[in-house]
Amino acid sequence: MSEYLTNSGMSITYGDLLAVAARVMGDQFNDENGRLTYPDPVLYPEQADKAARVVRRGLARVVSAKPDWAWLRQAVALDLESGEDDYDMPWFFMGRILGPVTYQTPGPMREVIVTTIDDVIGKFRAGSGSEQTGDPTHCAFYVGEKTDPSQPAFWKVRFYPTPSRAVTVVMGVRAEPEAMRDSTDQFIAGSEYNRMVEAAVMLEAANEAAPERRDVLMQEYETAKGDAIRNDDRAKARNSGRLERTMGYGNGYPWYRVTSVSVNGTLVN
Repeated sequence: MSEYLTNSGMSITYGDLLAVAARVMGDQFNDENGRLTYPDPVLYPEQADKAARVVRRGLARVVSAKPDWAWLRQAVALDLESGEDDYDMPWFFMGRILGPVTYQTPGPMREVIVTTIDDVIGKFRAGSGSEQTGDPTHCAFYVGEKTDPSQPAFWKVRFYPTPSRAVTVVMGVRAEPEAMRDSTDQFIAGSEYNRMVEAAVMLEAANEAAPERRDVLMQEYETAKGDAIRNDDRAKARNSGRLERTMGYGNGYPWYRVTSVSVNGTLVN
């Protein structure tokens, strides 16, 4: 029976990868139904921390295998609500914006100017009354306060003025998949890359605590990597002839996937 968890219908989750890493290192955990699971960070902090380090290294290996992966360029859609100016960004965002931040009004497409969080706070302090609400003109991306020091930075975005109506803001971002946080976070590349991601994590787990398995797992990783690169190149070839989505003032940006985000930053794609 194969060691791999890979399910062709779903992208692999952070919890899956933690479980695989722990198992290769000899720390297998199962839930009450006997299914493979990840080490509880409260009950098994040492094993959980070790698995998290291994997963981060495995994901970094995947990202560096091909600098121009199509899925490293993501389009994010944030649904803004009237009266709310502060929003969570997706887990894979680490501060890099590609192209304009725009939204559609009943009239023209509008661009939101990206500035600093100090500038946005200053605008709120300086304005009054009707100046505090309306269609957003400025926004700032900043790192939110961390409640768990072991977790990666959590990015947020604040808009000025406070939206007075619901709009969907769209932006292109550089994804940083190493920043997975919650057990349910799905790897952004899609299910067709599951095997490579899992193989990379298993290889790093062998490097950490099972050196006798390293050669075999290296071969499996190289095979999975080759398949993934060919799939990515084919996907780019197919998409190159498509009409590109236009995002703001006629500037065309080729986005292969749009990640929708709810008000609190929960992925719903």
